[in-house]
This record gives sequence, C-alpha cells and structure tokens, in this order.
Amino acid sequence: MSKARLLAFAGKVGPAALVALAVVLRSNLNYRTAFVDEAINMFGGWQVLNGLRTYAMTFHMGWYLLSFLPLGLAGWLRGLEYARAVNAVWGVLTVWVVFLTARRAYGKSAGCIAGGVFAVFAPAIVISTFATYDSLSMLLTAVAIYCWVRGLSDGGDSLFLLGGLAMTAAVLAKYAAVVVAAVCLAYGLLLAVVQSRVSIRKDAARDVSIQLPGRCLKRLVLSGLPFMLLLIYAFAYRTELGQLWQGQVLTKESGDPNVRWAILKLLSEYLWLPVLLALPTLLWREKRAVSFGFWLVGSGVLMYHLLNKDQTTLYKHTCYMLVGLAPLAGGGLTVLGRWVQGRVRRVDAAMVTAVAGVVAIAYMGAVGQSMLPGLRSYWSDTSEVMQYMRSRVNDGDTLLMEGGAVGEYYLIARGTPGHIPARVLDTWWYVDEQGSGIEAYRRAIVEGRFDWIVFDYVFTGGLDRELAQTMQGRYELQASFPARVYGQYGTIDIFKALK
Repeated sequence: MSKARLLAFAGKVGPAALVALAVVLRSNLNYRTAFVDEAINMFGGWQVLNGLRTYAMTFHMGWYLLSFLPLGLAGWLRGLEYARAVNAVWGVLTVWVVFLTARRAYGKSAGCIAGGVFAVFAPAIVISTFATYDSLSMLLTAVAIYCWVRGLSDGGDSLFLLGGLAMTAAVLAKYAAVVVAAVCLAYGLLLAVVQSRVSIRKDAARDVSIQLPGRCLKRLVLSGLPFMLLLIYAFAYRTELGQLWQGQVLTKESGDPNVRWAILKLLSEYLWLPVLLALPTLLWREKRAVSFGFWLVGSGVLMYHLLNKDQTTLYKHTCYMLVGLAPLAGGGLTVLGRWVQGRVRRVDAAMVTAVAGVVAIAYMGAVGQSMLPGLRSYWSDTSEVMQYMRSRVNDGDTLLMEGGAVGEYYLIARGTPGHIPARVLDTWWYVDEQGSGIEAYRRAIVEGRFDWIVFDYVFTGGLDRELAQTMQGRYELQASFPARVYGQYGTIDIFKALK
C-alpha cells in the first residue's frame, strides 16, 4: 500500500477508532456503588420529580433542571448504571466535539490526536462514568468553543449565537464553567479591539473614536447576547447564589500556606504532557489567533484555583482546561511534524505527527488507567452495607450515617416497600430545636431519635468515636463491613437502637 493510500485509510479509520476507544474506556459503569456526590444528584432529582422540595434546588453548583433532573430520572427509573450511562454518552460526544474542533483549527491529524488525548485522560473518564453534572457541562463547553472556532474559519455568524447559547447552558449545568465563559468573552472582546480602527481628531479636544467593523461587532453581540440570561438568572437567585458562594466556594479555601504550590504540582501530574505537546503552536503564525484562544481556555481555570486556593475540585476542572489544551496538543504535533520534514527531507510530516500522536496517547492512556482506582475511591464503597440495610430498616425509621445521601438514594428513592425509612440524616450536619454541634447529636442519641447509626470513620471519625461513648447501653453493634478509601481499608459499623 502506498503512503498516500495508507494516510487516506488512516484518515477514514482514525475517527471511528477514536470513538471506539472513547466508548471502551467509558464502558465500565458498575465499578462500585454510588459516590456521595452521585447520590445527592440522583436523590435530588427524585425529589424534584416527586414534587418535593430539596435544599439543593438552590444551594447547588448548577441549575437543577439541567444538573438534577436528567440524572434523577435515570437513577430512579433504571438505577445508578443507567445514570452513569447517560453521562458516558455525554463524554463520548465531548471527545467527538474536541476532535472536530482541533480538525477545524489545525487539520485532520490534529483532530485525531486531540480527540485521543481527551478520550484517555483519566479525569475525563471519571466524570463521564460518574453520575454528576460535570459531564454535561463539559460537553456544552466543548460545543460552544467548536461553534466559535468554526464561525471564525467559515464566517457563519449564526454559529456565534449558537456558541453563546451553548456556553450559557454549560454555566447553568455547572457554575464552574463561568470561568471559561468569562475567558472566552474577554478574548472575543480583545479580538474585536484588535480588528477595530482607531482615529484621533487633531483639535483642541483631541477626541478619540474607536470604530468596530460592522460584522465584527455583530459577531461580538451575537456571542454575548445569550449571557444576558445568566444576568437575569443571577439576579433572580442572588440570595441563594450568595449563600452558595459562602457555603460551597469560600469554605473550600485551604489554609495551607503552600496550597498554591500544591495546586501547581497536582496540575502538572495531570497536564504536563498536553502542555508540552502544545508548546510548538506558539510558533505557528497563521494560527496564532485561534491558538491564543485555546491557551486562555487552558489556563483560565488554573487562575481560579490559584486565587481561590482550592485543590479539592481541581481534577474535575482540568477537563475544562483540556478542552483548550487537547486541540493545542494536536496542533503542536502537527507543527513538530512539519519541522522534522523541513530538516529531514525523506521524512513525511504526516507520518511523524501520527507516530508521535499514537505514542503520546498510549502513554497518557496507561497513566490514566493507573490513576482511575485512586480517583474512584474517594468515597467508601457501600455495596455490602446497603444490601444489609435494605432488608432490615422499616418504614418510618430514622438513620444517622456518614454520607447520608447514599442512604437516601438506596433506601428511599430506590427502597423496597416495607423497608423505606422516613429520614436519613448525616453526621456532617445535624440540627435540632436547641441548636447544632456535638451536643445536638448527643441529645438525639439519649432520646433515641435514631433507629440506626452508621459510622464510616472517614471524614467524621473523631465525632463518631466521641458519640460511641454516649451510645453505650443505648445502641448495639449489628454488623461491620470493609470500607476502601484512597486505596486503604477501613470499617463501616452499623448500630441499632436498643428498644
């Protein structure tokens, strides 16, 4: 087979192989029981679908119609794996959109490399096999950037409006996407200014006028118009968003004086190779405008974390960064191939790009697979615990447990008749008529308000051990099960009230 035919064949097979790779890496949907985050989303969606109020309709990092309802409906009707499958579809589509974006910006080879990088990236696999709203927000962000890139290359003005609508929906699906939206809007304004004409009238007033080309102004307005919806939304929910800022954003700030260095170190573990591959795009003059936009997308979320001093959600947000960095990686290897061909005449640029891309993707894939067990063991697996509790709790029971949302999902939303508790309370927060804190827990234990208590000892271990003293003579240990968190084994203990 000639080189031309081989490259043509690769060009046809490459996109199909890319989708197949993304599907295979996102096919494991039963790797463990629900994380606390997943249970919150699915139980919150179940509450909304059943006409029940839930605090998370407002005190939540996304608009519940986009973040709760799809996952809640899937989890209620078909269970956890089905909800994860919905996100897996979003994840595969995101890989495809990243491929299209890079192909539009840098060519076919760059598209396949960019899609492959996103397909094997460990955090991207996690969030697309994880029943939470990150995956939908990521897809919408990728669609917005694709629309804008294509609009710049094809000249279709309507694509700028579609991009603005997609980015608005991405922010509503998860508020963290507002960082990417702000970066993109700022860059659009910068491009408009660069293309503007500045004139200075030489009179006493020395008036300065800036004239934007009509089409440039039209594109800028079309891109930004949908964001007016966000302003309306923010005004309507200003109180709730203020509480969310205090309770979900500011409280995650680390007090560690070296936290910024820790953020950079963690980020380098995830993204050092895509950044390295992207560097040659700085030398591609004719693609400088689009490349600079990708670089801004790839660095905007980092600036947020450095300012907010939060590293807990960084692994998720690296996926927003990779929406910009993956196309740059494909473009960088394309530049590298051309550079090699310019110095070694017998070497074909496309072959160099393809081989380097396959090696890079294979390496990232191997590293990504080694990261998955750690990323998926943040919360304890409750398989045995939930199986035990589902047949032993009774209608009307009250439970206290760490990560109580897991109990709410499995025992209430997915509970069996005759074994559906009235409430599942959490060791992270409990308030009675006299206040909160450890004394509130002690009062409830003394008065026998909890029928069952489940201690995991992971995040509230100190509280659990203190309460164990109050429980003596009032609660009896019924069963113990293993808990695996961060690769280490612990214990989940189940206590029942002595009546």
